[in-house]
Amino acid sequence: MNYYAPFITLLIALLAFHFLFIKCFPQGKRFWKKVDYAWVSLGVIGIFGATFSLNKEYFTALTPWHKKSLELVYAEYMERLENERNYFLDKNGFDYARFTDKEQAKRYIQVGGIYDSLLKMSQNYRDKILVEEEFAYVDSLSRKHNNAFANINDDEHLKRNHELSTMMVDRIVEESNEISVAKEQSRRGTFSWMLLFISPYLFALAIAIRITKVTAELKEIK
Repeated sequence: MNYYAPFITLLIALLAFHFLFIKCFPQGKRFWKKVDYAWVSLGVIGIFGATFSLNKEYFTALTPWHKKSLELVYAEYMERLENERNYFLDKNGFDYARFTDKEQAKRYIQVGGIYDSLLKMSQNYRDKILVEEEFAYVDSLSRKHNNAFANINDDEHLKRNHELSTMMVDRIVEESNEISVAKEQSRRGTFSWMLLFISPYLFALAIAIRITKVTAELKEIK
């Protein structure tokens, strides 16, 4: 849309209204009172159009911020999974041979396998979530993450580790939801697009009518 067009419309409308209703066909007070309905109505419709535009711009501006936040928390989540996997499975982690509680050692090895499985899954889901924005994979990630530790939360150390990882998953879910809402709010129907396009011209006509009315009132005072 040409940004000068509404201003040109305002100037043309001012000249036309002054020529018709001030010079050629002067009107009385009753006519100008009725004119209030016209310019107020045009202004109200124009406000609706401006509101739709602001709403779109607001949510469009939010989307990149939430995408960046999602990328950061997803990277943190993958890094944590990798660290926990290495801690429980690598030789620099627990020395399982020195464990007196063999059941606990077996449980920790099992937890290392769970972190390894979650890490592989998050790697497979990464492009689907961050690039293609198929957020059904976020729900799958959250569900599988929570189910993975359903039977291993009796150990306080494992419970704390799981809670920290779960906080990151919750943030991933939250950011993906925010992106979905922002994208939905920034979409427009035909009516919204029409209001967005014509609202500047409606404002221009409303202002032109109001200025013409003021001119007529000043002329009557003289």
